Amino acid sequence: MANIMPRKKKPTPKTSKVIVRDLPTPERGQHDHLEFEETPKAGVYRIRVTTQTMLDRYVQRKNITEVAHQAGEQFATAWHNAAKGQRVISSYAERTDGHADSDNPRIINATREVQKAIDVLNQTGPELSGVVIHVCGMDGSAGDWARSNNRPRYEGLVVLRLALNVLARHFKLTTLHQVQ
Repeated sequence: MANIMPRKKKPTPKTSKVIVRDLPTPERGQHDHLEFEETPKAGVYRIRVTTQTMLDRYVQRKNITEVAHQAGEQFATAWHNAAKGQRVISSYAERTDGHADSDNPRIINATREVQKAIDVLNQTGPELSGVVIHVCGMDGSAGDWARSNNRPRYEGLVVLRLALNVLARHFKLTTLHQVQ
């Protein structure tokens, strides 16, 4: 038998490999703005989606201003707080200690939040409140709102800008001429 020498392995070049954790799905990368950020562990990065809502996407695309975005976010907060609703199961407080549920601070706060959202919608008026609810409250696109109201798709963004101007004035974020 011949003496067979084992092959020498070629040294592999050492490269610094970036470890990426918390990857979003590939579809998110097609439609959203992604940012790499470093984690507390050295050399480990994660990808963060910065456009979570339609308002975020409109700001990133420069379709609306930052002030309009703030106004939409304030309405979205009021809308979601109002939509939390009351408990499904009633309280036994009335039966055990004689107090009615209407004295409950949770119910009073929920009623206040609903009234706050209604006041904002009354400020925008019936012509603009639909697009505000659709985009800010339900996170739909302005184009979808326009199509559902038998309007050309481009009108949705125009009406949204007008509605966000009214919201910015209502929330006293700026004067009208500063919002585009």
